[in-house]
Amino acid sequence: MLAFTGRVKLGLVAIAFALILAASAQGSTSQQTTPWSGNFINNCTGESVQFDGYLHSVIRVERDATGNFHIASETNGVLAGVGSVTGARYSIPAASHISANFDPTNIPFAATETQTFDLISAGSGSNATLTVIQHLTMDATGAVSVFFSDAAANCRG
Repeated sequence: MLAFTGRVKLGLVAIAFALILAASAQGSTSQQTTPWSGNFINNCTGESVQFDGYLHSVIRVERDATGNFHIASETNGVLAGVGSVTGARYSIPAASHISANFDPTNIPFAATETQTFDLISAGSGSNATLTVIQHLTMDATGAVSVFFSDAAANCRG
């Protein structure tokens, strides 16, 4: 299992951003590149791993004839990590796809997303699969009232 101390906000932040765009858009596409960094404890080895890199997101928002919004988001990137004790290097390919439909007359709104990342060591070190679960709730005013991220990993040897 991995314990994250960095913030993980890959997908549902994209939905929140898309909902903000949706307020005034009939159809729009936005792109953003975001630095992403953090620290996790690789419980497969007991070592702290610092990671960083960039994630690129493309978010498309369309409004149909009934007034509902359709949101699609693609995010990808490659992060790099280094073990604090052994210096073991990790490659962390990241990819996420989100597709959501939103009726602006039906709030509050809640969404939950699950993402998977492979933590690949360069060499004979332990590899792992990281699963991140995120939840977003918007209240009746459209404000984000709940956001959380939880991460867990399985060792793969």
